[in-house]
Amino acid sequence: MIDAFEKWKSGLAKTSRTAFGQLANLLGATEITRETWDDLEALLIQADVGIETTGEVLDSLRLVVRTTA
Repeated sequence: MIDAFEKWKSGLAKTSRTAFGQLANLLGATEITRETWDDLEALLIQADVGIETTGEVLDSLRLVVRTTA
């Protein structure tokens, strides 16, 4: 039982590191394209942020980008 839990915990940690590494790469981009938004949306959903929260985050970020551009 403990081995299964440790494998599950290790898998979640790996997924988290991968997701946040990809997020760091996206945030380092010098240009925001439609593909950037799509990649960010997919990344947030894969990171189990949730669809509703992902939409709210993207809406907020788009507003910030529009007001600073």
